[in-house]
Amino acid sequence: MTYRLELQRAVANGVLEAAGSTFLLLIALKYFQAGALAKALVAGGGSAGLMLAPLVVSLVARRGWPAARAAAGFARLGAATFVVMAAVPWLPLYVTGSILGMACAAAVIPLLTQIYQDNYPEAERGRLFARAVMLRIAGIYGATELTRRCLAEVLAEAGIPPGVVNLVTGTGPVASAGVLRVAWMLTVRCRYAELSVRPTSRLVMTGTVPLVSRVTEVTSHFTAGVFEGTRP
Repeated sequence: MTYRLELQRAVANGVLEAAGSTFLLLIALKYFQAGALAKALVAGGGSAGLMLAPLVVSLVARRGWPAARAAAGFARLGAATFVVMAAVPWLPLYVTGSILGMACAAAVIPLLTQIYQDNYPEAERGRLFARAVMLRIAGIYGATELTRRCLAEVLAEAGIPPGVVNLVTGTGPVASAGVLRVAWMLTVRCRYAELSVRPTSRLVMTGTVPLVSRVTEVTSHFTAGVFEGTRP
């Protein structure tokens, strides 16, 4: 029973980890028209939870609470804050609830580790944990795709012309190929228009070390002028 519930939690946590802060910020921006301070506080909720994790572990140990019950209590508290936020659309409450909800999700990570140690045989922990991680990754992937689509719609509604912001997702070879294609097109356009600007001035991305390394390798060629004098 514990493991079945852990698999369900892994999927939900993957969705929350990938899309939680993004959608909270979109709501703060589009619905509440929040300022810079409010948006910064909303974005920092998960980080605050990680910093509070040692205090949470210390509190649970002093009180003698079982790790599973303590983690469930924090999860219920985080869920309750989201319900209150949805019922009462008030910016100060929204910011406070966002911080508390995301902090609760992040602060219980050490408790989850203890749950594995208490409930699963030592010889089986690696296999069971790997299955949970795979489901969590599946949740992250689905939420990331939804986030990408929502962000593209927001950019379009804001009046940003197509091509100004390019969202490239996928594995290392796929993503780097997309960046390569976009950078090539910009290079050709700038060349025929006789522009002296550098075609790729900034690249913002999130990914694994191999993906970042591959994209860095690809984009460094353009900034170094490898395509100088070439034709499509």
